[in-house]
Amino acid sequence: MKDTIKFFIYLIKNRKFIVISLIMTIIVSTAIAFLLPQQFTSSVSLTPPAGSSQSLLSSLTSISKMAGSFMDLSGFSAQSVDLYIDILRSNSVIDSLIQKHDLQKRYHMKTIEQTRMKVKRLTKFDIGASEMLTVSFTDRDPQFAKDLCNDYIYYLKKQINLINIQKQQENLKLYQDLYQKQLTVVEDLSNRLNEWLKRNRSLGVEFSVQQKTPSMVSIYDELIKEKSEFYKMKYSLPDTSLALKNKYLKIKELEKSVDSISSTIYEKPEEVVKYTELKIDLEVALRIKNELLGQLNLIKSNLEKPQDNVFFVDIATVPTLKSFPPKKEIVVISFLLVFILELLFFGIKYYLDTNLEDEERNELYKNLKLIFYDPFQKRKDI
Repeated sequence: MKDTIKFFIYLIKNRKFIVISLIMTIIVSTAIAFLLPQQFTSSVSLTPPAGSSQSLLSSLTSISKMAGSFMDLSGFSAQSVDLYIDILRSNSVIDSLIQKHDLQKRYHMKTIEQTRMKVKRLTKFDIGASEMLTVSFTDRDPQFAKDLCNDYIYYLKKQINLINIQKQQENLKLYQDLYQKQLTVVEDLSNRLNEWLKRNRSLGVEFSVQQKTPSMVSIYDELIKEKSEFYKMKYSLPDTSLALKNKYLKIKELEKSVDSISSTIYEKPEEVVKYTELKIDLEVALRIKNELLGQLNLIKSNLEKPQDNVFFVDIATVPTLKSFPPKKEIVVISFLLVFILELLFFGIKYYLDTNLEDEERNELYKNLKLIFYDPFQKRKDI
């Protein structure tokens, strides 16, 4: 405690030097803060589409599996904020900005690589909690900052359109092949069903069967429904799924019911069972064909009228508030830094003055003078 009081007294004795140095610090830091070029930041906020792309992806995946094919569906993957940032940071987008605004000359850069690094440093990407992306750009000209933000979004939409068109063209060809294969399946099942009807005319056509056996009709319709759902679940759920097992057991029970009714009503029950199976397979094949046709039309429509689906939250505007330099912060930080350095300097000096003998202290100061020797200083011993 006693040493602390002595140290404060020592600081008071040197108050003139401390006050003058702090005043000089305030003057110099204020001058620097006002001489630094002003910087303005413009921002634009956007968000990717939610829901529609993901539901379309699930639908296409289900259809492709039902049709027995595993196509590349990356063109229909849901757009994400990470994808937006990767596109905006790509050299293709940055080079387009450099070329359009002649940024290499504007920022006095020697190479295109240096200009890219400069643009990346001036650009900031922030991701909000609700998957909202904010793109900010800083420049001395507020109008230019706004224009560059808008150009970022323009090239983002352009790149997304190119990616979507490329992927949709690839998937269009795949879907066309799948659709042709499914048409072959439908045609084959139809031919087999017609052949059955020709061979078993005595059993009657479907309408006569329905009129004579209403219980058979209800079981038949339910079996079609359950088997169609089973085919869809089969490719979207693991084989060990409890729901899939329950659906399979229910189908087996319905098939047993069909066999039982057929054996008591019809002369050739095994032929009726074949007829039922063919009708169910044809019904499922037709549903897959119709869904494939619907998705084909959707892809063609998207190719004719491509959409980027970029949703704006806030558009870029001309900033009026300066983002840099923060004048108050510069002055306050400089003041505190110099004050701390002065406390450190006088603390060391106070320690040397109080703990070293005069001869030791003089020798130390003499060595320090040798370290900082000025060869142009006039000698006093001449």
